[in-house]
Amino acid sequence: MGKNRITFFGWTDYSVASLELIISDLKEEYLLPTGSVIKRLEELKKEVKENSDRLEDSHGIIYYINYWGALFRNFEDDFRRLSNETPNGIEERHIDIINNLWERSSYEIKHSRLSFKREHINKELKDESLRPLLDEICGLTSDLLANTRNLYSLNKRLKTFVGSKRNRQETIIQDDKKKLQEVIPFRTSPGITWQNITIRFLSSKAVSIIAGKEREGKEFSEIGLTDFRTNKPNILCLTLVTFGKFKEISWDVPGIDLRINKNLKKHIYRLNKLLMHIFQIKNERPFKYCSRTKTYSPNLKVELVDDEIYDDIYDDFPKLAYPKKIEN
Repeated sequence: MGKNRITFFGWTDYSVASLELIISDLKEEYLLPTGSVIKRLEELKKEVKENSDRLEDSHGIIYYINYWGALFRNFEDDFRRLSNETPNGIEERHIDIINNLWERSSYEIKHSRLSFKREHINKELKDESLRPLLDEICGLTSDLLANTRNLYSLNKRLKTFVGSKRNRQETIIQDDKKKLQEVIPFRTSPGITWQNITIRFLSSKAVSIIAGKEREGKEFSEIGLTDFRTNKPNILCLTLVTFGKFKEISWDVPGIDLRINKNLKKHIYRLNKLLMHIFQIKNERPFKYCSRTKTYSPNLKVELVDDEIYDDIYDDFPKLAYPKKIEN
C-alpha cells in the first residue's frame, strides 16, 4: 500500500504513491518525455521551413514551435533540477516549482494551444497533404501539456513528504548543499522606521539605500536579490522592483507580471523576512496588506531612477516562465 500511482482515462492519481515512485516519475514520466518533445519539435520545424511555400502561414507556425520549444526547455530545466535535488530531501521550494509547472500547463492549454488549433488546424489548408504535419505539432504539445497537468495530483502527495530524508534548513534567501548566500545588514540607526527608509534602484544590478542620515550603495548580490547560481535577479528582486513601478500589488492589477502574481503571498512573506533582517527592524513589517482592496503596498519607499530599469531587470530574469504582462 502506498507504493503505486493510479492511472485512469489519461489522468494519474498519486494519492497513494510512494516518495520513491514520485522521484522516479519526475525523471521518467516528465523530464525525459519533455526532452523528446523538444527534439521532435525541432525536426518538425525543419519540415515546416522546407514546405513553407505550401503553407499559408509558415512564419506563424514556426513562431508557435519556437514558443513551445522555449517553454518546454524551461520545463525541462525545472524537471532536471527536481530530479537532481529531491532524492536529497523534499523542500517547500520543490512544491513551488511543481505548482508553477502545473499552473503554466493549465494556462497554455486554455490559450496558446487553442489559438494554434484555431489559426492552423480548424481551417482548410493550402495543401491538405500537410495536415498530418500540423496535427503532429499540435498533438505533441497537447499531450505534453496534458501530462504535465498531472503534477497537480503529484504535488498534493509530495507535500506530505516535505522534510523527508535529509531536508536542509531553509535560510533567509537561498541555499544548497555547497553554498549559502550571505546577506550584508545595513547600519540602521536606532529609532529608524520603515517610513524613513528608501530603496532606490540605480540599475539592473544595484540599489541605493537611504535610512535616515545613512546612505549606502548595494549590489543585488549583497542584499539577497540575486540567484547565486546564475548571478541574475531572483524572484524577490522582481517583486521589489515591481513595487517601484506600480506602488501596490494585487492578484489582478493590470500590468503586473504573472511570475509575481502566481505566488504573491509567499513572495511578500520572504521579502518581509529579508528586509527585516537587513535593516534589523522587528516591530513592523515593510509591507502591509489591505483586506478591503486585497492589495500589498510598502511602508518604505521603493523608487526607480529610470523606468527602463524595471524592464531591464525583467529581461535579465533567467526564466521567462510566464507571459510578461497581465492585460486588461
